[in-house]
Amino acid sequence: MSNHYADRNISLMSTCPKCEEYFDLIEQDNDFLVDGGRGELCEHDTSRIKYVEVECPECGYQFRVDFCH
Repeated sequence: MSNHYADRNISLMSTCPKCEEYFDLIEQDNDFLVDGGRGELCEHDTSRIKYVEVECPECGYQFRVDFCH
């Protein structure tokens, strides 16, 4: 019997507080990638993943987010 694989998909979703656009931060900036990026997969409540500045791709509004899982 051959091996079957499952792909892991990682997203980092946020909602813009100004226009309410729901978007994936990873699609906007590769620096948000979990492995080797701003944080590790199960990292929680550390300075690296708190108060991260982001920009809404729809309206350009800049705001801060805390990563959570």
